[in-house]
Amino acid sequence: MTERKGAEKPKPLGPAPKNDAPIAELRDYLARAYGLRDDYCVERVVRYGGRAGSSLDVFIRPPGGAELRVHYEEERHCRHADTLRGQAAADTDGLTRGDLITTKAAPAIYEALCSLADTYERMDDRAQTWEWSNNSP
Repeated sequence: MTERKGAEKPKPLGPAPKNDAPIAELRDYLARAYGLRDDYCVERVVRYGGRAGSSLDVFIRPPGGAELRVHYEEERHCRHADTLRGQAAADTDGLTRGDLITTKAAPAIYEALCSLADTYERMDDRAQTWEWSNNSP
């Protein structure tokens, strides 16, 4: 396979910004990971439970339009390059260009998503187990 002349290979994504990094730095990192145009922004991330089996949404703000939502049915899908990239492409009708989402980069992207995210309804596993066992018929 030959490379096209003049085609620049994108620089690898690199590690995620620290979790206390400025929000703008986290947003820029994620926008680069998703291959968004400069006028698009990863606005926010919501974790619905903060567990591997709970869902996670990424909200992308286009210029002058309504927010786009990338919905991961299970948060664990954000740890794997194929589902991280594939779901984003599907939910944005191909807007994203995840060339930088690789097997090596996926864990760092997940870390950045978690750092930017608001997490709702996190429940302690022991309390949830107690609730299930005491509410069974």
